[in-house]
Amino acid sequence: MNRETAYALMLEHTPSESLRRHMLNVEAAMRWYARHWAEQGEPEDEELYAVAGLLHDFDYELHPQEHPSWGAAYLRQHTDTPPGGAGRDHGARGLHGHAPHHA
Repeated sequence: MNRETAYALMLEHTPSESLRRHMLNVEAAMRWYARHWAEQGEPEDEELYAVAGLLHDFDYELHPQEHPSWGAAYLRQHTDTPPGGAGRDHGARGLHGHAPHHA
């Protein structure tokens, strides 16, 4: 999933301007971390990190009791390409990763 698609999903599922700002800030931080870890020898995947940061709370307002499970299931069922690219489920797993009690 590319950033444009992720941004559209965020807007569609996140009515609160303050939560949208939070998600945009996490996206920016995740881009920094992607570059940092690439400098340490990890595989470079800035787009994956950024999209995961942008979408990490996209289901929180509309589905707080099911967050983040609802969002991960939605991404698996409704997107042609999961965050991270074809054949990769890192984005959906990343949503669970920030709330492991729901994994």
